[in-house]
Amino acid sequence: MSSDAHSAGLPEPMDQRPHYVRSVAELGESQAIVAHQDIYASNGMKLLARGSSVDCSHIDLLSRHKLRAPLDLALAAENQVDPTQLAFEANKLLAADPIMAALAERSGDRLGFRQCLGALQLPAPIMFRLTVMREMRCALFEHTLRIALITYALAVRMKLPQRALNELLVAALCHDLGEMHTDPDLLAPGHRITIDERRFIHVHPVTGYVLLSDVP
Repeated sequence: MSSDAHSAGLPEPMDQRPHYVRSVAELGESQAIVAHQDIYASNGMKLLARGSSVDCSHIDLLSRHKLRAPLDLALAAENQVDPTQLAFEANKLLAADPIMAALAERSGDRLGFRQCLGALQLPAPIMFRLTVMREMRCALFEHTLRIALITYALAVRMKLPQRALNELLVAALCHDLGEMHTDPDLLAPGHRITIDERRFIHVHPVTGYVLLSDVP
């Protein structure tokens, strides 16, 4: 865990739970997921060399070791999300959801949301994680886009400057990154979350904070 998180008195997140690793590995079965740098365990043991492809055969290897750095810093996907694709996904959302389309219209700049997404400068690790979210946790990805649109509409109505609007959009896109470490079964429709399970839900913002603190 980062020193910033320790100094803030935050609890250790459940960041080593295997659910995100499994999502990454399963995505590697349908498109190329390649390490662009060596991947090490926290004890210094090399787990995967630069250039290695990641698939389901690596789930156990990557899950049972505490990693020196998050996977997002070392991996790239063949069909990786970028700002242009985010704008395309936003267009699909607006076409399919009348409520979101009306919200974009009422912001006073119907095309602005897509244009702002397309102009964002996102670090590669965030784009990789959004790729995994889009492909493996599509409901969470759609939720993230909706939050980004709501954030955009509020910021425009408040007449915030462009820089603040861009920063808020990035925050909205990142707000649930930590939830990808939560067991998807806990979030399934109809599942009644127990008191013991609730702690895994509550910790996901801390997990997201720790993950983002490692992104340059």
